[in-house]
Amino acid sequence: MTENLLPSHSVSEYMDLWELMLEVEDGNPLVKVSALYPGKAFIMWYLWARQLIKFSFDNLDELKDITDSLEKFQYKIIRTETTDNMALVLPESKFDGELDIWDISTSNNCLELPPATFEDGRGIFRIAGFDEKSISSFVSKVVSGAQVKILHKRRLPLNVLRSSLWTSSVLSSFSPRQAESLIKAQEMGYYNTPRRVTTGEVAKYMKLGRSTFEDHLRKAENILVNSFVPYLNLFNSNRGKDFHHQTLSNTPLEIK
Repeated sequence: MTENLLPSHSVSEYMDLWELMLEVEDGNPLVKVSALYPGKAFIMWYLWARQLIKFSFDNLDELKDITDSLEKFQYKIIRTETTDNMALVLPESKFDGELDIWDISTSNNCLELPPATFEDGRGIFRIAGFDEKSISSFVSKVVSGAQVKILHKRRLPLNVLRSSLWTSSVLSSFSPRQAESLIKAQEMGYYNTPRRVTTGEVAKYMKLGRSTFEDHLRKAENILVNSFVPYLNLFNSNRGKDFHHQTLSNTPLEIK
């Protein structure tokens, strides 16, 4: 009979979950590009040597200006796709002198949680680690390579891995106009019962045409609903159970 060498405890007794958020002020060309376009967010998904960059643009002249700036900072663009004043840019590879958050995180047993956001000359990254030692090792390596500011470091319960809504991934999906339209509609009472304003009144306040405003609002609502409903479904399927205090018990990650 094979002896079980694993301790008869669940993983949750040994594994911690740590979240780290850091701000990078150099070491990445998107930091420099974002500084050229104040108030515009550049969203980057990154896997190994491949990147995907997303940003909004007001017109074709601005789109060309931004892609020219990306190439100026050594991004060789393979493909650009546009829809609804949003652009997705696929560069050939990462910049040779770039601070490689992905490689540093994986070599220190951590995970980079995409996407990273670049705005006003700074980049925001989120990192997950499963023990404090790994997070500390990551911090020591990344701080030595660039101007980095730790925004927060916190320990999280393990059950967020399957029940928590990673808000930054959702928020970064909104264009500035979509976010502004949703926020102003809520502030002015559009979502009150009964409604205090019409879409035309909110549009007039924002100095937008009604159809333009309604288009921004509908897209923002779609992002919010499509992002949140899967988590609502998960919660609803566990209604009546002690959902908020579940650990990894009875999941494939438990070792007994």
